[in-house]
Amino acid sequence: MTLHELRSEVEAETADLRTVLSEIDQVLAEASVSGDSAAVRNGSAALVAQCYRGMENILKRIAKFQAKPIPSGADWHVALGMIYTVRDDNPDGFIQGSLLEKLTVMRRFRHVVHHGYGFKLHWGTIQVAAQEARGVVDLFVNAVNEYLNKLSE
Repeated sequence: MTLHELRSEVEAETADLRTVLSEIDQVLAEASVSGDSAAVRNGSAALVAQCYRGMENILKRIAKFQAKPIPSGADWHVALGMIYTVRDDNPDGFIQGSLLEKLTVMRRFRHVVHHGYGFKLHWGTIQVAAQEARGVVDLFVNAVNEYLNKLSE
C-alpha cells in the first residue's frame, strides 16, 4: 500500500464517520422531541460504538501501511491504540493527552454496548457519549492527518 492509497482509505473512512455523526445528530434531535425509547437508546449507543470502530479501522489501515501486525487477543483494542500512543520510546505515536483520555472513555463505552444490552443503559450516559462523539472524531482525524503529513515529509 502506498501513502496515497492510505490517504484515500483514511478519507473514505472519515467520510463514513461523518455520516454516522450526522445520524447521531438526527437521533439526538428526534429524542429531544419524542423522548428516549429503548430503540432510541439502542440506536444511539450503537452509533457511538460505530464511531469508535471507524477510528479503529483507521488505526488498522495505518498499521497495515507500516507492515505492523494487528494485535490479537482479549485486549487487542487497547493494544492497537498503544501502537500509536505518544511515549518517549514510540516514534509513531500521535495519540496523546485529552485525545487519549477521550478515546479510552469511548472504547469502554463501545465495550459495554457491544457486550451488553443497550436498553439497560441510561439515556443520560448515552446522550453524553453521543454529544461528545463529534469532538472526539474531530480530534482524532486531525491527529491522524497531522501524522500522515509527517509521513510524507
